[in-house]
Amino acid sequence: MVVSGMVAAIGGAHKPCSQRAAVVQGRLEGGADASGKVIGQRLEWLPEMIPALGRAYFEIPKMPPAAQYRVTVWSYDRLKGGGGA
Repeated sequence: MVVSGMVAAIGGAHKPCSQRAAVVQGRLEGGADASGKVIGQRLEWLPEMIPALGRAYFEIPKMPPAAQYRVTVWSYDRLKGGGGA
């Protein structure tokens, strides 16, 4: 999706361990200029919990167009107990 020169980055986060993660905040970095400097970044809350050994999908709006983006988990809370969503 492109809006006024900005795009929505859509992706997923995978949780390879046996505890659920809630209140997950992701940091998205997008693109690079000619010198290799990142040209856009945002911190966003993921809209759902990531189940144990599972995956959650997200959309982060208003990012500059880029060939690729890098997502890192900025913060999260681990939930003990069942592995379901």
